[in-house]
Amino acid sequence: MSAVLRLYNKFEEYLLVLSLAVSVALVALQIVFRYFINASIPWSEELTRYIFIWQIWLGTSFAQRDGKHLKVEVLYSLMNPAGKKFLSVLSNLIFLSFCVFLTVNGFSLVMNLAHRYSLSPAMEIPLLFVYLSLPVSNFVLAVRIIAGLKDIVLAPASAFADKKEEIR
Repeated sequence: MSAVLRLYNKFEEYLLVLSLAVSVALVALQIVFRYFINASIPWSEELTRYIFIWQIWLGTSFAQRDGKHLKVEVLYSLMNPAGKKFLSVLSNLIFLSFCVFLTVNGFSLVMNLAHRYSLSPAMEIPLLFVYLSLPVSNFVLAVRIIAGLKDIVLAPASAFADKKEEIR
């Protein structure tokens, strides 16, 4: 793994943890203000929602890094090692093409919003910052898929053989 990718992995981890902490703090603050001070913070819910959107999209890259995306492996489990390798490459290529599609069209959406200068209701920030999560995260996800594809292609077919697990 390259030094740049290791650095990005750490950055992504810290960013996701920080965004979760900020979201929890904002929700807790809103609860305190509503129930104990009898006032509300109008921008906190909106900011929490936007942070959550970024968390979801960036979390897809994090899940890809660790191979945690949902998979249906019925067909995969029935194949020999060479077939498993082929199916892994094929599924990653399909996933990659979907990410490229979302990156290109997400960027187009962001450019459209930039020309309209749409603002969020409470905080009055440009909505393009929220929608930017779509192309940015899918670009990062595509890079991760390409890195994973390289590893799959370079691995011998025997690496895809079933490993017997012992029951203790």
